[in-house]
Amino acid sequence: MASNRQRANSGRGGAVLRGLLSTLVVSLGLAGTALAQGPTANTRREGQRNGASGAAFDVGRSDGRGHAAADRSSLPSIAGNLPSPVWVALGSAYRMAQERLRTNAQCGELFTNLGALGPRLLGQAIFAPSSTSRDRDVCAGCAVAVTEVRGRVIRLCPRFGELPVRAAALILIHETLHLGGLRERPPDPTALTSAEINTLVAANCGR
Repeated sequence: MASNRQRANSGRGGAVLRGLLSTLVVSLGLAGTALAQGPTANTRREGQRNGASGAAFDVGRSDGRGHAAADRSSLPSIAGNLPSPVWVALGSAYRMAQERLRTNAQCGELFTNLGALGPRLLGQAIFAPSSTSRDRDVCAGCAVAVTEVRGRVIRLCPRFGELPVRAAALILIHETLHLGGLRERPPDPTALTSAEINTLVAANCGR
């Protein structure tokens, strides 16, 4: 970006510069207004479909306005209306989880052992609010997220919004492992329990 200390050498150049600055101020003002309106205000809607239920989802992914060549993988895809605390927690946890998956070799190996790439899987995930009828018992227990093995949707319980960022990031990695095919006991009697997967993720991705 050009320095704002540069001066126009002519009246015409000065007029052009003032016009550009005015456009920038208006754009920033609009962006600030959109962000203040909540999680769905500054999103681009994309039609997606949940293969498990066949229900249509509107997926919102921030378009990264104001950020040149924004990395779309740094922004989560969201289906439906997440409660505000969950939406805020997801944004921070998602960025941390992506950073761990990209820079921590041990963390990445959890996915390569499944024949998958962690950052790509997490980038393809769709985050949705938990279903009142479908997830009531799970979310009433100790779980904070629900995922189907080799699915694409990670459903977040209301309590996810209460987690510290690091804990929430590790939960996202845990759930993304299920997207890559990792099974859990129950129902699979030969698999790790949820607590054991949490321990595995913390040991390999927590640093």
